[in-house]
Amino acid sequence: DHEPKKEQLKRQRSASEELPFKPTISIITPVFNPAPEVLSETIKSVLAQTYPYWEFCLADGASTEEGVAATLDEFSQSDPRILVEHLPDNLGISGNSNAALRLASGDYIALMDHDDLIAPDMLYEVVRVINQNPGVEIIYFDEDKISADGRTRLDPIFKPSAWSPDLLLSTNYLMHSVISHSLVDEYG
Repeated sequence: DHEPKKEQLKRQRSASEELPFKPTISIITPVFNPAPEVLSETIKSVLAQTYPYWEFCLADGASTEEGVAATLDEFSQSDPRILVEHLPDNLGISGNSNAALRLASGDYIALMDHDDLIAPDMLYEVVRVINQNPGVEIIYFDEDKISADGRTRLDPIFKPSAWSPDLLLSTNYLMHSVISHSLVDEYG
């Protein structure tokens, strides 16, 4: 009910150029053995963003699933904002994420899994918040899951609108978030 319509997305593309601060958002994604068609949909959801100043940093942990490397290479050759590193071994989620992070040069880091889809206005909305709150270091947002056929949303996670340290101790609501690169560098 709340997703932007095509005309709103078109306006966001123009409005992106008018923002006073246009940070580069580095999306980091660890990759290991996703179905190539799922990985392709993940990448297409990034390509569909209305905010154009991003880079997509993917580190593949030596996937053995046929087609993963070819999918990554095909997309990285088609758009210079897609950066791929093929690792000799699978370093797990943390190790593969750290390898993807080493590719990142953006002002902010967005965390994304190899089977996630992001709404086409996600980065625009994040950058709008950054412009409204100069110096913000962490931005988190609600999320949900979508059925395999793409028709049904399920398992919503509605995160608090105000910082809640107690809730953070019991729920990882920063798992999908955007964090300033300087903060990530400071804490590792």
